[in-house]
Amino acid sequence: MLKLTLSSQRPRPACENPKLPPPLSQNTETGRKTDRCAHIRVSKLETSQPIKSYIHKAATGAASITEAGRKTKTLSSKGRIRGKPVELPYMRVEDTVKVEKEKKEKKDKTAGPSWYNMPATEVTPQIKRDLQMIKLRNVLDPHKHFKGDDWKGKLPKYFQMGTVIEGPTEYYSSRLNNKERKKSIVDEILSNSAGKSRFRKKYEEIQAKKRSGKKEFYKKLKEKRKRGKF
Repeated sequence: MLKLTLSSQRPRPACENPKLPPPLSQNTETGRKTDRCAHIRVSKLETSQPIKSYIHKAATGAASITEAGRKTKTLSSKGRIRGKPVELPYMRVEDTVKVEKEKKEKKDKTAGPSWYNMPATEVTPQIKRDLQMIKLRNVLDPHKHFKGDDWKGKLPKYFQMGTVIEGPTEYYSSRLNNKERKKSIVDEILSNSAGKSRFRKKYEEIQAKKRSGKKEFYKKLKEKRKRGKF
């Protein structure tokens, strides 16, 4: 059966080890007393100075050591005090909520590594009109089939727009000269005479259908005119 005994005496430091000679020993030759613990040095902190002068905490939650704390003497690996003051390492305490928020904002700025970190483009009124025209591309040419998009009623956030430059292997008839090139997709569509004639024809068909009286709203409008309320 194990027996545990507790001692009320405090533990002795290394320099007061009974197996070693006492801390204060007298040299027989010179007669001087030497302190065996004199070589042990510890870093000193001025007790008269408050702790705030050594540690500064900013409003954002980051803590750093002030100039007063950097000028304090530090110990070397050999336990001796260096002559010149050594700067203490910079301590920073980050707020976890703020760090996660910054990571999320940084992640939302790009499309991710799968898309080569494509940045989010600022949508101007001109770019917005071009994107709307691309979404309604089926109206431009009904004889062509275009693949549907997955925008779900919203404009894309990550995209890039550029100019297609024909290579030297392209024939001259398939190239665009500087006069035919426009600043935006809307300008190119409006400059096309074939597209303008088709849009005009489609507009006239819609107006003729509205004027025919087949629409319910037009019938109600005619009734209001007869009653003199319009």
